[in-house]
Amino acid sequence: MTPTVTATRCCGRTARPTDLGTFGGPQAAAAAINHLGQVVGWAQTSTDADHGFLWSNGKMIDLGLNFFPTAVNDNGQIVADAYDTATCQTDAMGADPS
Repeated sequence: MTPTVTATRCCGRTARPTDLGTFGGPQAAAAAINHLGQVVGWAQTSTDADHGFLWSNGKMIDLGLNFFPTAVNDNGQIVADAYDTATCQTDAMGADPS
């Protein structure tokens, strides 16, 4: 079932939502957006594996398995939580996909 989404008015502007998609799975979530319109978050694959993503210029870039971005600055640098399945630990990470 596709949710019904309408344009909203915020700060004197009309905002229209953009479906960023997934990596073939049922779920995705956006975590942050920068002033350039780049979005970071996570999305599931068809096998329900969680992958971090950077959405930029209309394309979703896969940042890897169990990588959960939390912020992106205007230089495209990303901070994230990364889950290590071997040690069952979560670590803070930085990424610069450029």
